[in-house]
Amino acid sequence: MEQFRAFINGLDRWLAINRSKALNLFQTFDVNNTGRVSHDQLKAGMAAMCYIAKIVTGDFIHVCDYV
Repeated sequence: MEQFRAFINGLDRWLAINRSKALNLFQTFDVNNTGRVSHDQLKAGMAAMCYIAKIVTGDFIHVCDYV
């Protein structure tokens, strides 16, 4: 439970500092410009980000295995 709290607190701090970056990112996921990101849009956006991370890092085994 403590690890989860630490993760949430870290995420909260990152979002406070990077609010505009986060908004821009989610706006790119909102492909139909509704102002809302559906589960499918979020999943597709995260998968695309993981694919890019795999290319950049060269790690095709461990990066974003959960998507």
